[in-house]
Amino acid sequence: MGAGRRFAREAAPLTLLSLVLLAAFGAVVPASVRTVPEYAALYLVFVAVVTLPHVVVVTAMDYAEGVWRGVGGADTAL
Repeated sequence: MGAGRRFAREAAPLTLLSLVLLAAFGAVVPASVRTVPEYAALYLVFVAVVTLPHVVVVTAMDYAEGVWRGVGGADTAL
């Protein structure tokens, strides 16, 4: 099986879950979304919510490894 097909097969479940979450997120928005800028804003909020767990996990991993301590010999963060 080609790398592209394998990637598509592995990515499909989470992609479908994200689309379901986007539909659910759109359903719970208190105001109705009618214009393209409103859809874009809703999508950007959705992307921020979906990526938040990744940010938390990677930040915890970086902290555990001391990635941001001692950068360039100094004890300061970038």
